[in-house]
Amino acid sequence: MGEKHCAQGQTLLRTFTLGRSSSGAPEALIKMIEELPDLVELSLQLPRGLPSLLSHLKNPLPRLRVLKLSGGYPSPEYDLDSTADNSLGSFFRQHPRLCEVSLSWHSYRSEIPLVDVALMLSLFPSVKCFSGPLWVCMGLVASQISTQLEALNVKPAFPLDGDQPIDPISRLAKVASPLPNLKTLAFEKFWPHGSVAQVNETAVGKLLTATPALTSLDMQAFLGPWDRISHPLKCVPRLTRLVVGLKYPSPFDARGIGFWEKVEMNWDSVQELRTELRKLYPNVKLIVRMQHQLN
Repeated sequence: MGEKHCAQGQTLLRTFTLGRSSSGAPEALIKMIEELPDLVELSLQLPRGLPSLLSHLKNPLPRLRVLKLSGGYPSPEYDLDSTADNSLGSFFRQHPRLCEVSLSWHSYRSEIPLVDVALMLSLFPSVKCFSGPLWVCMGLVASQISTQLEALNVKPAFPLDGDQPIDPISRLAKVASPLPNLKTLAFEKFWPHGSVAQVNETAVGKLLTATPALTSLDMQAFLGPWDRISHPLKCVPRLTRLVVGLKYPSPFDARGIGFWEKVEMNWDSVQELRTELRKLYPNVKLIVRMQHQLN
């Protein structure tokens, strides 16, 4: 079910994985976690029931520093912004020393919650590395936590009433405070049903202005046109790695007349970006992710 390691008198729980046939909060797993008071890192992969499982822990884990959760996204009444005793919010408030948090699920809500700076400070006062839903990332970059963030990975966000994704760069840029220590920024793919995300040059410029220490930028969630971001990249002089996305025809769509012309246009914009990057930062590694996409 998982791994336990002992090193220098400290017991570390690395990973637990539960099958989809499991139901409720597994008593054996809860007991095992409770028997590890010196737990430093915890990773749970569950198809459902994460808030329920965590709420069954009788005592906080005082040494917990790294928490990675993946599986089905929690309903609003059990999510981070809930004050219920059996919610994720309650669990995080009991563990203020977490420095790395990963929440691997996409956010499906009728609307993005309002930015709540006080909520972020109560949930993640020590966090330096965060991966999770857009609305949480917005709260983090708008709060005092922004000055300590070193890595941020933004998960996709989808509205319930349509298939068009929400532009994470524009949302972050609108609320971001200075992020002087952020070194890694990534936006995960969020194309639903073939929709295409175009990069917003103005928003990119505003966001990169707030991240002068950035060394790695992953924008494969977007499909260009990439020649537009060469100017904003001047705001991040320490950049050494850039990832961009490029639409590529699926086996079922390659026959479309005009489609290859669009691919060539996108590729031309990548080539222009590469040329500009060589002028600005000769040592930057440009990675192009070719993505199949159905229309």
